[in-house]
Amino acid sequence: MYKSVVLCLALMIGCSQVIAAELDRKEVLVQQVLKAQGVREVIEEMNRQTDESFKLQAQQLYQQVLTSNGGIEIPAARELHNKLFTSSEWLIPVEDITAKWAEAYGRQMTVPDLENALSYYTSAVGQREVTVNKNVSKMLTSWMLQEMQARADKIFTDYMRNMKALLANPSRHVK
Repeated sequence: MYKSVVLCLALMIGCSQVIAAELDRKEVLVQQVLKAQGVREVIEEMNRQTDESFKLQAQQLYQQVLTSNGGIEIPAARELHNKLFTSSEWLIPVEDITAKWAEAYGRQMTVPDLENALSYYTSAVGQREVTVNKNVSKMLTSWMLQEMQARADKIFTDYMRNMKALLANPSRHVK
């Protein structure tokens, strides 16, 4: 009985070391594949474009605030606007997005899958695909942001028109 317990413990310890080594190998492979795929660069570009779009929208919003104030700018209002909209604090850090990507990617890939992916993405055709994907991602992100802005502008315009009409004659809408 004693020998069986010792043998089981030895097997458990040996297996846990093999599993740990396999997990370490997988984490390393995931990082290598993500690097070969250029994931960080894609995320950085998406964040850059999103930040640029957000700041443009913020400026448009501030212009509407000025218009609603008869075109008069109050220094404190500009300070408040600058404090809120010139920061990039609202952006999710690239490291956080990359870590989430790596976690999700790694859960769905086996070590052999990762080895094959790494082999592909470090090949000439794989690197060509990475370049194309970065370009497509940049164009798609730009298009999506412009499209969302156009849709948001229409929604906001409709909202403001309806709200002004409501506020101009609130007694009609009181129940």
